Amino acid sequence: MPELQREGLNGMNLSKKKFDFKSTYEFILGLDEKIRFVGIINDLGRLVYGGMRPGVISLENETESVKMYMEFALISKLHTDFDSKLGEVLYSMTVRKKIKMLSFPVLDHLIRLSLETDADHERIIANILAYLKKIQE
Repeated sequence: MPELQREGLNGMNLSKKKFDFKSTYEFILGLDEKIRFVGIINDLGRLVYGGMRPGVISLENETESVKMYMEFALISKLHTDFDSKLGEVLYSMTVRKKIKMLSFPVLDHLIRLSLETDADHERIIANILAYLKKIQE
């Protein structure tokens, strides 16, 4: 089992439905074996739920991970500056030499993934967007 961080009672209210961190983590991790990491990060850049896929070793150390979470939260906040003109961000993707990274803003949290470089990111993105739309209805 991966080491999981938790905030509150596994989630928060999402409109009228429950945004269950654990179910979201398990759903996303189950989409593809090439998903390395799924984390739910709060608006302060703290990992509140998630972790590495069992058996997968992180490319960065714990201190670097904490710094990255804060950076992701800051970038996500900066992107909201353009929401009124461009619309809300649905997701963001960064491609690096060793991994692909995806971010999905959900209320005041950010779902963050890392993928192997050969992962089918388009299929993963489509499935996550459909899941998020379903839980927000």
